[in-house]
Amino acid sequence: MKKLLMILLMGWLGLSWVQAQDQDFRRDSPYKSQYLIGSDLKVGGFGGPFVEIGTLANKFAVMTGGGGAVLFNRSFFIGGFGQGLSNDIFYNIPFEGRRERMKLEVGMGGIWTGYSVPASKVVHFIGQAKLGFGAAQLVPDNLDIVTGDNYAQENFVALCPQAGMEVNLAPWFRLSIEAGYRYFGGVDLPSVDNLSGVYGALTLRFGWFE
Repeated sequence: MKKLLMILLMGWLGLSWVQAQDQDFRRDSPYKSQYLIGSDLKVGGFGGPFVEIGTLANKFAVMTGGGGAVLFNRSFFIGGFGQGLSNDIFYNIPFEGRRERMKLEVGMGGIWTGYSVPASKVVHFIGQAKLGFGAAQLVPDNLDIVTGDNYAQENFVALCPQAGMEVNLAPWFRLSIEAGYRYFGGVDLPSVDNLSGVYGALTLRFGWFE
């Protein structure tokens, strides 16, 4: 009986010592377990407008829009956006036996994601990408677009990667200037060249970045 008690006591002391050593190792060792989601994760968010100046179908184009996203660890973000063509682009196209002045309309929305590094610096690199789903159509200039009396319409998928520099103007405000390329897939409008093209972007982000 005494031997059994002694064995149990020694086993309990040994287990206590092993647990104490393990706790010391976890506290002091640089090789701690790491997790995708843990106590160190910082979550913020932002929203704001942007303007893109470039080309559509080899014509000067201004695309304006806005969006919002959730920000992780001050650097990576993912959210949504919407944008549309702001200036007028016209084509003279045969329509019902005559040449009609047609206006190009383009709009899309979708997923907005990006990464900035090192985000804590006043000036730092930022890369973004937009995956958009939308439509392009030609509408007679003398008709209201809301009537739906459009000459031709095509749905598309657009991929818009861009990169540049961002400035931390305030804890709640960031401004970036970037260059990008807008790729459209699935658009084949009469007399309209390929919509894809380069552009420059100005993005304003307001929110919680810390």
